[in-house]
Amino acid sequence: MIEQAFIKKTVLGTVQLGLDYGVNNSSGQPSESESQIILDGAHSKGIQWLDTAEAYGNSQSLIGRFHSNSKKRFKIITKSHGLNKCSKEQVIDKVNQSLKELEIDSIDILLFHHFEDFLYLSQEKNLLESLKDTKINNLGVSVYDNDEIITAANHKLIDVIQSPFNLLDNKNQRGHAFSYAKEKEKEIHVRSIFLQGLFFMDINNLPPQLSPLKHHLTQLKKISEQFNVSIHQMALMYPFFHQSIDKVLFGVESSKQLEDNIEILSQDILAELFTFIDEVFVKEKHLLSPANWKPA
Repeated sequence: MIEQAFIKKTVLGTVQLGLDYGVNNSSGQPSESESQIILDGAHSKGIQWLDTAEAYGNSQSLIGRFHSNSKKRFKIITKSHGLNKCSKEQVIDKVNQSLKELEIDSIDILLFHHFEDFLYLSQEKNLLESLKDTKINNLGVSVYDNDEIITAANHKLIDVIQSPFNLLDNKNQRGHAFSYAKEKEKEIHVRSIFLQGLFFMDINNLPPQLSPLKHHLTQLKKISEQFNVSIHQMALMYPFFHQSIDKVLFGVESSKQLEDNIEILSQDILAELFTFIDEVFVKEKHLLSPANWKPA
């Protein structure tokens, strides 16, 4: 079944569980009990992977309590930052702290949260090899642009590259870089598929700094109307249909959102519509990164 194939590709992001996160987040950070319900619901639906980070508030310890209390286990992707200022011993300490908080014996994928950390530690071959030989099964890097994808793809100790990808930051923007990474036998994970909720905002009430995106968001709305699907359905399913993408990460703020997303993954959708999305081209590339959304 297509839903089962999509579930296997799903990574549940947990930044929303540890922080008040997202440009269109009206509900705020969920409570501890709601977070545990979300994790239990994801596990029961067959989602095997969680994405977290030491910078995501209390998300790691929250996952650890779920592991401890339920005896259920997720595969873990976690991210560490500030490594370019750490000694070898401090890097090991960070890993051990994450293991302790998450209540696990090994980390399935450790990502460098910042590309600068990767560049720094990429010179420390012995450290990277020792990490992979012990408590880290795979190493990866979180990237923002295509140059970073290609640089990471050329490093033999990097297994996973996590990149933005969505209806606007789409195949037109990322296709050639993803193809290069796959040629180098790297695993491609994508995040920011809802662009922090931008796709669900009222097009006529965008913040002034995002007004250049109005034209492109209108294009997407016309595509959704043409194929009689919702923007939510398009945004969620678009990355799942790209064969070069191995894992698709999305977060939720409630158990209801999780249920809604899983329901969407079970629905039929014409793959033809994604060829129209592939052709949407945003010239204002800087606005594809929420880090650049601050008012002028």
